[in-house]
Order: sequence, then structure tokens, then C-alpha cells
Amino acid sequence: MAADDLYRYLQTLALVLELRGLNEARLEDVLALPAPAGLSGEETRAWLVEQALLKDLPDRVAFQTVTIQEGLAAEALLATTDPLASLHDLAVGIDHALDLFFESVPDELRESLRELDELRWARTQGGAVGIDEARETLSVIWQHFAERRNWIDSDRQRELRDARSTVERMAAHHPALIDEMRTTLLEALGSHEETMRGNAIFYLAQAPFDDATREAMRRLLGDPNSVVRRFAASAIGDRRQESLRAALVDAYRAETDELAASEIAGSATWPRACRSTSS
Repeated sequence: MAADDLYRYLQTLALVLELRGLNEARLEDVLALPAPAGLSGEETRAWLVEQALLKDLPDRVAFQTVTIQEGLAAEALLATTDPLASLHDLAVGIDHALDLFFESVPDELRESLRELDELRWARTQGGAVGIDEARETLSVIWQHFAERRNWIDSDRQRELRDARSTVERMAAHHPALIDEMRTTLLEALGSHEETMRGNAIFYLAQAPFDDATREAMRRLLGDPNSVVRRFAASAIGDRRQESLRAALVDAYRAETDELAASEIAGSATWPRACRSTSS
């Protein structure tokens, strides 16, 4: 028997187990894998057990250690034509599968899933949840990114439900929750962390502006961070704040960052016919 064929078989077995999140598998499932040339699945397993490469179990198949399984699975990925692309595809596939699982489980299991991965629990909330759960969801996402000093992300290629779309979904169904958080969000606009300021702008943009929010957005058009300036301009434009159009024009004239200038210009040019929707 060819050693290379057996090694590739071990790599395949390890990768399959890793993809399924298993450390062992039923014998009948493993026997369904293509065996090396000239050997049956049972003969392959028997030889690998004899060589102490697999555990000697009556109706299960497992490697001697999880570390061996993980190492072989990594080698299987590295052996592909484009390892980086393979890893990316694998990660995306796993993330999508986990999101679908979290999204689809019965309500009585979701709290247990929250203990496993709180951010994924929040990201996969449906728009039909009640106001109490929506409030908790918005709080979890806010705290998660605040504690890590990260921008609230939008990875819609990798994640079935990203954090930004979840905030938008919760706020669309329960806009009063943004008003409940408004004091906290307005305070965050004064944070020394640009990510806090930017994330607060994003949350506040999900609901009509009050006077304090409107004035804060005017001030943030001159923020030291160009991303924050872009977020402020986008929020003003999205909310059709006619009273801030002149401030957007002034900010555009003073802007030195190309991306920020483009965002500000776009935000300042909504049709004047929309002014009646200003809020």
C-alpha cells in the first residue's frame, strides 16, 4: 500500500472531523470515505489501528489525540492549490452554518446559545423579537464593541447577519429603544475613543434626531478623526437634516481627507423636496 495514499486518507478524515466539530465518528460514516487504492474502508481502518494511528474502538473511529487530528486537518488545507482561499472559504462556510443554526433553533435553546457566543446570539436575532429581547440585543452589541474599542462591523460576505444590520433591524422594529439609549449615546459622542464616537453616531442615526443629537452631529463634522466625520455626514444625510445642510457645505470646503470629502458632498446633496421628511 502506498504511504502517500494512506497519509492523504488520514488528512481527509481529520479535515472531515474538524469541519463537523467532532473528535470521533461512527464507523459506518468513516467507511463511506474513499479508501486508498487497493484497500477497502475496513482494511484501511484495521491497518491504521494496528499502526496505532487510530484508536481501537469497536464501532467508532478517532485519532489517538485531538492534536494529531488538528495537525492533519491543517496539513490538508495547506495541501490545496490555494491554501489561503481554501481557509477563507472554509471559515465563511462555517460562519454561515453557525449563523443559520443560531437563527433557527427553538426559542427555548437560544439562551443556552447565548452562553456559548453572545455576539452571534445577538447578531442572529430576528426582527420579530419582542421589545425586551430587542433592548437586550442592542445593549449586547453596543457593549461588545465598546469594550473592544472596535467599530461595529459589517461583514456581509462572511456573516449571514452582521452586527450593523442587526442594529438596523432592531431599531426599525423598535425605534423607541434608541430614545432609551440616547443619553448614553450622546455621552459616548464625547469619548476620547473614535470608535465609541463612530458607533454612537451609527446608533443615533437609526432614529429621528432631537435637538441635542442634531447639535452633536454638527460638531462632529469637525471631529479630528476622518471616519467619524464621514459617519456624522452620512447620518445627517440619511436623516435629511435640512437645518444642517449649510454645515455640511462648510465641512466639505474645509475637508482635507478625500474619502470624507466625498461622503460629505454626497450627504449634502439630497433633494430639497425631501425637506418635509426632516426629523
